[in-house]
Amino acid sequence: MKRRDFVRAALSLSLAPLLTSGLEASPSRFLWTYPTKAALFSTPCVGAEGTIYLAGQDGQLTALASGPNPLWTAALPGGAWGSPRLSPSGHLVYAPTLDGGLYGFETRTGRVRWSRQLGPRLESTPEVAPNGVVFVGTALGAMVALNGETGSTLWKAALGNSQSSADASPTAAGDRLLLGTTGGELLALSQADGGVLWRFDARGPVRGAPVVVGQALYVACEEGWLYRLDAQTGREEWRYHAGRGVRSSPAVDGLVYLGSADGRIHAVNPHSGKLRWVYATRGAIYGSPLRLAATVYAGSHDGHLYAVEAETGWLRWRHPLGGYLLGSPVVADGILLAGSYDGKLYALRA
Repeated sequence: MKRRDFVRAALSLSLAPLLTSGLEASPSRFLWTYPTKAALFSTPCVGAEGTIYLAGQDGQLTALASGPNPLWTAALPGGAWGSPRLSPSGHLVYAPTLDGGLYGFETRTGRVRWSRQLGPRLESTPEVAPNGVVFVGTALGAMVALNGETGSTLWKAALGNSQSSADASPTAAGDRLLLGTTGGELLALSQADGGVLWRFDARGPVRGAPVVVGQALYVACEEGWLYRLDAQTGREEWRYHAGRGVRSSPAVDGLVYLGSADGRIHAVNPHSGKLRWVYATRGAIYGSPLRLAATVYAGSHDGHLYAVEAETGWLRWRHPLGGYLLGSPVVADGILLAGSYDGKLYALRA
């Protein structure tokens, strides 16, 4: 690590308790909340027209119009941990459930277009390819490709033994599907038929979706290793250790940003894998960070949403959200959205 990067990282880490202690919320950032009846673990999905789709553990999928105003609600048997996803045209929204179902809803009315039972539970967020194919991993160690319009099965591929589940969301990139398993493997499958193109030993369960930027693939495992691989071949290019307990995807925008269970946001050089800076919150970070302009946002188990400078790691502000955060923040029309364990969706000014 270069001396200036080491100094920057050391200062950020050593000053983190000072910067967060006594720091109050900024009342001007709070906009509104929408209450549900159970903890919110999933990340909201935002449509092109600004409609917010929220899947909760209360067993409901809710569509909100530009604020806390429900357009419709639909039943999600068993509730949801995975996040909803939209079809390429935006006329359908797909939601997984903890009872193993995957549902396709019409976005205009909330009517169920189709439903499929895919296993004992679905924790994975589905991935939707540009051609409309829906990919979702199951708790029984399989990847399933479905026709997004009808829900019919196109193919199903076993990923290993039945004890290795595919709880992480897959990532569609080109003609490939990239995914991790709880058995510690990262795989590249053919989107056409599910055939395995390559495998990589990640040395720990992979619970976050891989991120592909050009020919580079970034992925982290629960043992704390962040990898950059060649997306075509699976060859490792570098690795960085962020501490144990990484359960989410990195965010790649200028730098590679990653949260870990030790409560820190790590910023890593995407080319070398060297640490640029690290910022310590007061609780575990299980969701993915979000970079918006010059700021990185991350939710913490200490019940706050943090905003830090993207290039330096210096704290801008933090805001309490009533409960700890497991999902990731998203942005809609300049508004930050984050679900909390207290069952509320919070909207803040970015």
